[in-house]
Amino acid sequence: MPLLLVGAEREALPARGEQYKAAARHYLETSGYAETIDASIEGTLADMILVSAGSLFLPQARVETKDTDLSLSDEAFRHEVRSHLQTWLRVPRSARFDLYVFARRLKNQARWKEIFEDQAPDEIRRWLLYDVEDARLLDLLEANWSRVLEFFSRVYVVQGSLEDLERASQEKEEISLGSPSRWAEELKRRLDRRISVDPTPDTLVANLTLIRHRRSFRRIEINTDFEEDVWQAIHPAPPLVMIAKRTILTFDSPSIIEALTPLRTGETNLVSVETVEDEYPAALMELIHQYVIRVALARGAVYSGKLLFFPLQKVGDSFTSFSVTGAKGRPVSLADPLFVQMNESEKPEGLVTATHAPQLNFGVHTGFKTHIQDAWGARYLSFIQHRVFTLDGRTRHDPEVSRRIDKSFRDPTFNRSSTVLTKLQAAVGYIFGDSENWPGGSCPGWLDVLNLAFPTPEESEERIAGALVRLRTPSRPVEEAMGEPTLWEYEERDDAES
Repeated sequence: MPLLLVGAEREALPARGEQYKAAARHYLETSGYAETIDASIEGTLADMILVSAGSLFLPQARVETKDTDLSLSDEAFRHEVRSHLQTWLRVPRSARFDLYVFARRLKNQARWKEIFEDQAPDEIRRWLLYDVEDARLLDLLEANWSRVLEFFSRVYVVQGSLEDLERASQEKEEISLGSPSRWAEELKRRLDRRISVDPTPDTLVANLTLIRHRRSFRRIEINTDFEEDVWQAIHPAPPLVMIAKRTILTFDSPSIIEALTPLRTGETNLVSVETVEDEYPAALMELIHQYVIRVALARGAVYSGKLLFFPLQKVGDSFTSFSVTGAKGRPVSLADPLFVQMNESEKPEGLVTATHAPQLNFGVHTGFKTHIQDAWGARYLSFIQHRVFTLDGRTRHDPEVSRRIDKSFRDPTFNRSSTVLTKLQAAVGYIFGDSENWPGGSCPGWLDVLNLAFPTPEESEERIAGALVRLRTPSRPVEEAMGEPTLWEYEERDDAES
């Protein structure tokens, strides 16, 4: 950043010179630049400093304007170029700038062409080092000669009178995307497109599955105070929550009551869903959560770090992907092996598939974290998708290692809503599918106590649209809206009115 000397003594330009500088500024503005510093105000070496504006990404431009017939033998001009070059050599590569030189006319254009267009190294050296007596400057330039040549490749010399520049700027206004008028038109077009109403109907899809559970639960007295004792005594244990001393709450299911027979010591009382939601709301959420985890585990999933994911399949010493059938009958992969790359000398002749690779590098799995929430008058289970990396197809990698690996998988193609939804639907359909799709004997007897199903697009749109209709309009004052009922109160009033 140059030293700004506002109010200090500055290079004096006659009125014609300021007009010429304004024409040069307008010329650069039509190329996508905007002025930030002016020597007539800040007293900088460059007459102007401009930066990229609009949609273009341009390096900083430093500008010298000469409303004269400029000669390469002009010592003042040669000194200015050397000063810009020294600054350019000092700044980091990311801050290097382009130098623009505007002159009304160039004397001996053939020589200008050799230095600034052909960039002949000998001619550059002869002109730049002419009559240099400062030993430190000579050492600096000689030690960085390749960068000196790079600097000259970023010097743009523009010949044109004030009238020529103004005429060229007017022509560029019509054709250059970087011109203010063109960029303003483009920005307006983008904004109009974003705020316009698309008449094509969209399908609203959410990562929610609708929860439907039975209207009754069971409160059972048992002979232990610890849930862990129940899980050790009964395998696989059904969903249950300890709500009081030696009292558990679970779903109302004959298979669960029968499984708990060895631990029961008293009555098994029937409890309505209204009582459970009123007296044991946290226990109800925990029961649903346990149901999801236990069914997924029974289906072969792994539960680690609050994430569910399916392990790689292992046949002998080989690892293969874990795939399930998607909604359209196509296989959807939920876990894939990545193998250590072999050197060319280690590769056998012919094609070698991944499953025959000698060593597993890591496994890549589609994992899910679950969250229960109430919305639109119903209860939903949301699935938040995560990418999981494993050491052996089952054991999760260290979080820091996983973060480093994950950087290689940031492909927007795999993070589109349709891709995420396809994997989500396939996983949920596999885990909570019909009991006849389970291998013999592996389906829990209490699978039917809770049902998870994706709402149809029509159901989603109806519920979301119903919620949106109730939103206050922008024209209503905030104070008035603060007193209006919440969404849930609306639902209760609707029920009461019906």
